[in-house]
Amino acid sequence: MIIRGRLDLLFELHELEQKISEKLELLEELGIQIDSEEVLLNKITNLKSS
Repeated sequence: MIIRGRLDLLFELHELEQKISEKLELLEELGIQIDSEEVLLNKITNLKSS
């Protein structure tokens, strides 16, 4: 069960990374820059606490 939980978490993180990349591209086109590493770190922290 622990391994399955870790795999689920990795899958969710991969999906999140893809979504963030897509959004970052759109924002860059608008001239807006965001620190994606900070966004991912916040999301990981929130996933761990839930």
